[in-house]
Amino acid sequence: MRVYRCVLQIRSPTVISNERGARGFYTATEALPGYTVGGAVNRALFGSVSPDRMLVSSPAYPVLNGHKTLPAHTFYYKCKVCEGLVVSTLREANLLELMRHGWEVVKERLIALRDEQSHPLKSLHPRPVTPQGGRAARVAVQSIVSIGMNRHAAASQIGLLYEYTAIEPGQEYWFTLASSGGSEIPDEFDVKIGRGASRGYGRAVVRVEERFTDPPLDQSVGDEAAFYAVSPIPLRFIAGQINLAECSSRYGLKGVDGVLEPIYTGGRPAAFGRAVRKMVAGWPHGASVSRERIDCLSAGSIVAYRWRQRTDDQARALAALRYFGAPVRLDSGYVDGFCMLYPFSREPLEEVV
Repeated sequence: MRVYRCVLQIRSPTVISNERGARGFYTATEALPGYTVGGAVNRALFGSVSPDRMLVSSPAYPVLNGHKTLPAHTFYYKCKVCEGLVVSTLREANLLELMRHGWEVVKERLIALRDEQSHPLKSLHPRPVTPQGGRAARVAVQSIVSIGMNRHAAASQIGLLYEYTAIEPGQEYWFTLASSGGSEIPDEFDVKIGRGASRGYGRAVVRVEERFTDPPLDQSVGDEAAFYAVSPIPLRFIAGQINLAECSSRYGLKGVDGVLEPIYTGGRPAAFGRAVRKMVAGWPHGASVSRERIDCLSAGSIVAYRWRQRTDDQARALAALRYFGAPVRLDSGYVDGFCMLYPFSREPLEEVV
């Protein structure tokens, strides 16, 4: 297992959008989806996405003044009055212990409406924030309008007006790449990401900052564990199981197995996060239609699982879950970059980076 910590720098306006309308793509994403980044990297290095030599990417989150950001979890708040005080109710709480006392105790201890000065709080979930200070990243965007011209009439033509909200050049994002082995990747390489690459959009450069071989996770877990979601979690993994043997088979990882099942409290899965309905799982390269849509919890969500079937090498299994996630099988094939989970004990944002 090899893991690369990378930085992507935008070199030209980049169209990666949350919304597609009748006349264009609107609302640029604050984070670049893992399946989008992974597809761009694999095409740049290998010419295609192949399970035999595939790099799996985490979502790419903004770098703010040299500081990496991560999606805020559900219990991460900022004061509405002073805009400076950050409150994380997970910092001094044991989520697993609270869940044993029921859903009402979890809500009472972890859901905060006001701070110690009785100022109202707002949740920052799932916006990318810096782990120290809770500064939220703001992605600079520009609006681009493309107009189709009728050369015979020497005028613009109705129906050929198209709008884009594009990420401005110069901004940086950090992410991880993971592979089961194979050849090394270069220290720096160019990629084309997002829509409109043939028209000059989406030019970027990737720099590899750190390389790891078989990276162990510092955390060890017992029969039950709370996890922080580095990437979105499909609801099928909230209501069902995560079978790490499927991860092993998909990505060629030896010695990775075990089954995780959700912990229930108050008759519902212990999952805390914003639901993202009809989340588009990307466009297959070379196709003009999107894949099926996936219902998810946002990145930054907090979930709790127990081992239904334990693994002989827990550290390797947890590393695979953190850097590869769980593949999602759709009618059109597999999609990667989902369900990347990190076990935590106190404040996850300070443990992950």
